[in-house]
Amino acid sequence: MSKWEEAARIFNEQERERRSHETRLILSDLDFMAINMEKHLGEIPWPRETNISFDLGDDAGTIAIDIELPEEGDFPDAEYMLAGKQLKVSAKKITATRRRALYRDYAHGVAMRVLGEIFHRLPTVQVALISAYTSAMDVGTGKPTENYLYSVLATKPQWREINSKALANIEASATLEGFELRRKMTKTGIFKPIEPFDIEVLASVN
Repeated sequence: MSKWEEAARIFNEQERERRSHETRLILSDLDFMAINMEKHLGEIPWPRETNISFDLGDDAGTIAIDIELPEEGDFPDAEYMLAGKQLKVSAKKITATRRRALYRDYAHGVAMRVLGEIFHRLPTVQVALISAYTSAMDVGTGKPTENYLYSVLATKPQWREINSKALANIEASATLEGFELRRKMTKTGIFKPIEPFDIEVLASVN
Protein backbone atom coordinates (compact mmCIF):
# COMPACT_ATOMS: atom_id res chain seq x y z
CA MET A 1 0.00 0.00 0.00
CA SER A 2 1.38 3.39 -1.00
CA LYS A 3 1.70 6.31 1.40
CA TRP A 4 -1.17 8.08 -0.40
CA GLU A 5 -3.44 5.03 -0.06
CA GLU A 6 -2.55 4.70 3.63
CA ALA A 7 -3.27 8.39 4.22
CA ALA A 8 -6.60 8.06 2.37
CA ARG A 9 -7.52 5.00 4.44
CA ILE A 10 -6.77 6.82 7.71
CA PHE A 11 -8.70 9.89 6.58
CA ASN A 12 -11.77 7.85 5.58
CA GLU A 13 -11.70 5.97 8.87
CA GLN A 14 -11.50 9.20 10.83
CA GLU A 15 -14.43 10.61 8.82
CA ARG A 16 -16.53 7.52 9.58
CA GLU A 17 -15.76 7.85 13.27
CA ARG A 18 -16.58 11.57 13.21
CA ARG A 19 -19.93 11.01 11.48
CA SER A 20 -20.77 8.17 13.85
CA HIS A 21 -19.90 10.34 16.84
CA GLU A 22 -22.00 13.24 15.56
CA THR A 23 -24.92 10.90 14.89
CA ARG A 24 -24.83 9.73 18.50
CA LEU A 25 -24.65 13.32 19.75
CA ILE A 26 -27.53 14.58 17.59
CA LEU A 27 -29.69 11.84 19.09
CA SER A 28 -28.83 12.42 22.72
CA ASP A 29 -26.84 15.58 23.49
CA LEU A 30 -29.00 18.70 23.86
CA ASP A 31 -26.02 21.05 23.72
CA PHE A 32 -24.83 19.53 20.45
CA MET A 33 -28.38 19.66 19.07
CA ALA A 34 -28.62 23.36 19.93
CA ILE A 35 -25.25 24.15 18.35
CA ASN A 36 -26.19 22.21 15.22
CA MET A 37 -29.55 23.98 14.93
CA GLU A 38 -28.05 27.42 15.52
CA LYS A 39 -25.46 26.78 12.80
CA HIS A 40 -27.96 25.77 10.14
CA LEU A 41 -30.53 28.46 10.96
CA GLY A 42 -27.76 31.05 10.87
CA GLU A 43 -26.82 30.00 7.34
CA ILE A 44 -30.26 30.77 5.87
CA PRO A 45 -29.97 33.88 3.64
CA TRP A 46 -33.17 35.66 4.64
CA PRO A 47 -34.02 38.51 2.22
CA ARG A 48 -34.97 40.69 5.19
CA GLU A 49 -33.52 40.62 8.70
CA THR A 50 -35.27 37.79 10.53
CA ASN A 51 -34.11 36.84 14.01
CA ILE A 52 -34.72 33.38 15.43
CA SER A 53 -34.33 32.09 18.98
CA PHE A 54 -35.20 28.63 20.24
CA ASP A 55 -35.36 26.53 23.38
CA LEU A 56 -34.93 22.77 23.49
CA GLY A 57 -35.56 22.75 27.23
CA ASP A 58 -34.79 19.43 28.87
CA ASP A 59 -36.63 17.33 26.32
CA ALA A 60 -35.04 16.20 23.05
CA GLY A 61 -38.51 15.51 21.65
CA THR A 62 -39.77 19.11 21.59
CA ILE A 63 -38.60 22.57 20.62
CA ALA A 64 -40.01 26.09 21.01
CA ILE A 65 -39.03 28.79 18.52
CA ASP A 66 -39.61 32.54 18.53
CA ILE A 67 -39.21 34.39 15.23
CA GLU A 68 -38.82 38.15 15.08
CA LEU A 69 -40.15 39.15 11.68
CA PRO A 70 -39.42 42.38 9.85
CA GLU A 71 -42.20 44.94 9.61
CA GLU A 72 -44.40 45.09 6.53
CA GLY A 73 -42.99 48.57 5.93
CA ASP A 74 -39.53 47.01 5.46
CA PHE A 75 -40.70 45.37 2.25
CA PRO A 76 -40.22 47.09 -1.11
CA ASP A 77 -43.05 49.20 -2.49
CA ALA A 78 -41.92 48.86 -6.12
CA GLU A 79 -41.15 46.11 -8.60
CA TYR A 80 -38.30 46.40 -11.08
CA MET A 81 -38.32 44.95 -14.59
CA LEU A 82 -36.64 45.20 -17.96
CA ALA A 83 -38.63 47.29 -20.41
CA GLY A 84 -39.14 45.01 -23.41
CA LYS A 85 -35.96 44.39 -25.37
CA GLN A 86 -34.34 47.54 -24.10
CA LEU A 87 -31.51 47.32 -21.61
CA LYS A 88 -33.36 49.62 -19.29
CA VAL A 89 -34.78 48.87 -15.87
CA SER A 90 -38.09 50.44 -15.01
CA ALA A 91 -39.75 50.69 -11.61
CA LYS A 92 -43.43 50.13 -11.03
CA LYS A 93 -45.07 50.96 -7.73
CA ILE A 94 -46.95 48.01 -6.31
CA THR A 95 -50.34 48.30 -4.71
CA ALA A 96 -50.88 48.09 -0.96
CA THR A 97 -52.77 44.82 -1.50
CA ARG A 98 -49.86 43.30 -3.43
CA ARG A 99 -47.34 44.43 -0.82
CA ARG A 100 -49.48 42.98 1.94
CA ALA A 101 -49.68 39.66 0.09
CA LEU A 102 -45.89 39.57 -0.24
CA TYR A 103 -45.54 40.13 3.48
CA ARG A 104 -48.16 37.49 4.29
CA ASP A 105 -46.34 34.92 2.15
CA TYR A 106 -42.98 35.79 3.68
CA ALA A 107 -44.25 35.70 7.27
CA HIS A 108 -45.69 32.21 6.83
CA GLY A 109 -42.89 31.01 4.57
CA VAL A 110 -40.35 31.67 7.32
CA ALA A 111 -42.18 29.24 9.60
CA MET A 112 -42.25 26.62 6.86
CA ARG A 113 -38.51 26.93 6.26
CA VAL A 114 -37.72 26.74 9.97
CA LEU A 115 -39.98 23.71 10.47
CA GLY A 116 -38.23 21.99 7.58
CA GLU A 117 -34.84 22.63 9.14
CA ILE A 118 -35.98 21.42 12.55
CA PHE A 119 -37.50 18.14 11.45
CA HIS A 120 -34.60 17.44 9.11
CA ARG A 121 -31.72 18.43 11.38
CA LEU A 122 -33.08 17.17 14.72
CA PRO A 123 -34.25 13.55 14.34
CA THR A 124 -35.54 13.26 17.92
CA VAL A 125 -37.84 16.31 17.76
CA GLN A 126 -41.45 15.25 17.30
CA VAL A 127 -43.26 18.49 18.18
CA ALA A 128 -42.34 22.08 17.34
CA LEU A 129 -43.93 25.30 18.55
CA ILE A 130 -43.27 28.37 16.41
CA SER A 131 -44.46 31.84 17.39
CA ALA A 132 -43.74 34.84 15.16
CA TYR A 133 -43.83 38.46 16.22
CA THR A 134 -42.84 41.96 15.24
CA SER A 135 -41.28 44.52 17.55
CA ALA A 136 -43.10 47.82 18.01
CA MET A 137 -43.13 50.81 20.31
CA ASP A 138 -45.90 50.92 22.90
CA VAL A 139 -47.41 54.39 22.42
CA GLY A 140 -48.63 54.34 26.01
CA THR A 141 -45.34 53.54 27.73
CA GLY A 142 -42.76 54.41 25.09
CA LYS A 143 -41.21 50.97 25.60
CA PRO A 144 -40.65 48.28 22.99
CA THR A 145 -43.29 45.58 22.84
CA GLU A 146 -43.85 42.40 20.88
CA ASN A 147 -46.93 41.86 18.74
CA TYR A 148 -47.39 38.17 17.93
CA LEU A 149 -48.84 37.51 14.47
CA TYR A 150 -49.28 33.76 14.73
CA SER A 151 -48.39 30.78 16.86
CA VAL A 152 -48.39 27.27 15.42
CA LEU A 153 -47.94 23.82 16.91
CA ALA A 154 -46.76 21.18 14.44
CA THR A 155 -45.86 17.52 14.81
CA LYS A 156 -43.44 15.53 12.69
CA PRO A 157 -46.18 13.14 11.42
CA GLN A 158 -48.18 16.18 10.25
CA TRP A 159 -45.12 17.61 8.54
CA ARG A 160 -44.53 14.36 6.68
CA GLU A 161 -48.00 14.64 5.13
CA ILE A 162 -46.79 17.59 3.04
CA ASN A 163 -45.88 16.69 -0.53
CA SER A 164 -42.32 18.00 -0.75
CA LYS A 165 -42.31 17.49 -4.52
CA ALA A 166 -45.06 20.08 -4.95
CA LEU A 167 -43.68 22.90 -2.81
CA ALA A 168 -43.98 25.36 -5.71
CA ASN A 169 -47.76 24.89 -5.60
CA ILE A 170 -48.12 25.13 -1.83
CA GLU A 171 -49.25 28.26 -0.03
CA ALA A 172 -47.47 28.48 3.31
CA SER A 173 -50.37 30.30 4.99
CA ALA A 174 -52.74 27.47 4.03
CA THR A 175 -50.26 24.78 5.11
CA LEU A 176 -49.98 26.23 8.61
CA GLU A 177 -53.78 26.10 8.88
CA GLY A 178 -53.46 22.33 8.77
CA PHE A 179 -51.60 22.45 12.09
CA GLU A 180 -52.85 23.80 15.41
CA LEU A 181 -52.75 27.51 14.64
CA ARG A 182 -53.51 30.73 16.47
CA ARG A 183 -53.82 33.64 14.07
CA LYS A 184 -56.06 36.60 13.38
CA MET A 185 -55.63 37.59 9.76
CA THR A 186 -58.03 39.12 7.26
CA LYS A 187 -58.46 37.74 3.74
CA THR A 188 -56.26 40.55 2.44
CA GLY A 189 -53.39 39.65 4.80
CA ILE A 190 -53.83 42.15 7.62
CA PHE A 191 -52.59 40.65 10.90
CA LYS A 192 -54.03 41.44 14.30
CA PRO A 193 -52.06 40.65 17.49
CA ILE A 194 -52.72 37.30 19.16
CA GLU A 195 -51.77 35.58 22.39
CA PRO A 196 -49.27 32.84 21.46
CA PHE A 197 -49.38 29.32 22.78
CA ASP A 198 -47.66 28.89 26.10
CA ILE A 199 -44.59 26.67 26.00
CA GLU A 200 -46.38 24.29 28.39
CA VAL A 201 -48.53 23.14 25.45
CA LEU A 202 -45.56 21.10 24.23
CA ALA A 203 -45.86 18.78 27.20
CA SER A 204 -49.50 18.03 26.45
CA VAL A 205 -48.75 17.04 22.86
CA ASN A 206 -45.52 15.13 23.47
